[in-house]
Amino acid sequence: MRPHRGDVIRVDSVQHIAPLRSVVKSPAGCANRGQAKPASDYLRCLTADRPAASPKLTEFRLLKTAWRSSEADKHISVLVFQKTVKVITFLSVKGGVGKTTLTVNTANELAERVGGSEKVLIIDLDAQAGATVYVLGHKQQEDLEKKGRTAYELLRSTLKGIKEAGEAPDPEKFIVGAGGDWSSRLYLLPGDSRIMAIEREVVAEAAAGGFGWFALLRQLLPKLRDSGYSYVFIDPPAAFGALARMALAAADYFVVPIVPDDFGRVSFRMFVSDFFNEAAWQIKLSGRDELPLCGGVVFNRIDSRSSKHESIASSIAKEVSRSKLYGKYPIPVYESRLHDYIAYVLSLEKHKPLSKMKSEGKKAVEEFASYFNEFYEYVVRDKVKNLG
Repeated sequence: MRPHRGDVIRVDSVQHIAPLRSVVKSPAGCANRGQAKPASDYLRCLTADRPAASPKLTEFRLLKTAWRSSEADKHISVLVFQKTVKVITFLSVKGGVGKTTLTVNTANELAERVGGSEKVLIIDLDAQAGATVYVLGHKQQEDLEKKGRTAYELLRSTLKGIKEAGEAPDPEKFIVGAGGDWSSRLYLLPGDSRIMAIEREVVAEAAAGGFGWFALLRQLLPKLRDSGYSYVFIDPPAAFGALARMALAAADYFVVPIVPDDFGRVSFRMFVSDFFNEAAWQIKLSGRDELPLCGGVVFNRIDSRSSKHESIASSIAKEVSRSKLYGKYPIPVYESRLHDYIAYVLSLEKHKPLSKMKSEGKKAVEEFASYFNEFYEYVVRDKVKNLG
């Protein structure tokens, strides 16, 4: 299609603009300044000194609005954007809080809302492969592990590739589509029972004083971005070990699910203490400029028969409201509270998203939809950044 006078063309990558077969005047700082160059070369010049992906960016970065076509009366503007990846992880210092259930269903709901060529990815870092089993079932998870299409194999290859060639492998070779009743835009980097071997290796490196392993997942972001993944959800193991810290180091946002019981109160304090005293410091040492933000605290698996649960939730909410991340950002507490409905169990057993379980649990579906709307505002639309 030939561009015309007054047109504005939006491009998200070098590949999108190259077919225009246009020429541009090279800007200051580029080679062959003042000479006509293919638009693809111009874009490469613009992005050459920028990191391939930056967690601090949300949807797109405006790089330049400068191109003028010599064939269209010099009045055609090209808006050039660099697409970025938003990374989210759900963290807990204990199991049984519904972390994986929230991860899988939140990712699927977001995948239903994205448009264009955008995709959503779940990275399963748990040795139990809970997210993978939830989506695909035990048999398919075991088959993928035998074939080597898992997070463990990708991270192992990434460690090897960076050490030997200075480059991470192509993640697409390890990623699979969710299929079935899940969104067609939802993809999975499957879990693997051997993933703890990666944790042992990075723990050994940390003991030797190295923090490069913290950035291991971040090494994958440029290629995930180029493959069309706009959102990445990381499901690490419960507890705050090396894999959870690695996930946190790659994340733009972390969300903390809490079961409002006596241990829930203690677990939040443990998380905050560990995060401020060690994890945030380690992330900075790994070379990251901006620290991840808390996308909120969500009360999950509430027993509707227990008045104590509601009372403890209110008490924890007050404690959270007095906390500020990095002394600046308030930590939001979701108004939506998720109860422990049987629909969640059936969703796992049938390997279907909760949104498809209306006949089995209308109330659960409605509650989750309310929670997701809050998540969307705080995390996807970055409302958290405006709270500080």
